[in-house]
Amino acid sequence: MFSLFNLFGKSSEKEHEELLVLAEKIISNYVKGNEKACRKELDSLLEKIDEHIDDDDVPMSGSETKSPKRELIRSLVPYTSENVEIDQGFIDIMNRVIEALQRHSRES
Repeated sequence: MFSLFNLFGKSSEKEHEELLVLAEKIISNYVKGNEKACRKELDSLLEKIDEHIDDDDVPMSGSETKSPKRELIRSLVPYTSENVEIDQGFIDIMNRVIEALQRHSRES
């Protein structure tokens, strides 16, 4: 799997905070059972990731050709659909996103 830590490494502090707030709202809405709000915030998060994270910001190793940004987006997009259950896989991805953002915030 892609490295979320590296993915968020070069976003500005403001962008970083916006991404973290959105990710935390997603988890909060999920815990409250508000899937509609969860999906709405997820749409916003995906838009911000697409706008503010560049593939150039992500160090690639070896013969790796996949875009970590695209991999992250591809793994989350299905959950924007009401036909897809928000499951533990989604929560695991979101927890990794939050962990990576928090780690970068501490190191900044």
